Amino acid sequence: MNADQQSAFEAAAGVGVNTLVLTIASISAVLYLLWLAWTALTQYRAWNDGR
Repeated sequence: MNADQQSAFEAAAGVGVNTLVLTIASISAVLYLLWLAWTALTQYRAWNDGR
């Protein structure tokens, strides 16, 4: 993005491009870690039950 596009985006969205990218990346990382924890817990329960 050039400077004009960034300023137009910031005016319309109310946040900067870098802030939005960081927010999306953080949400994606948290969702991935939650999925990973759920998978590990499910596998532990299955192992504990002897399946």
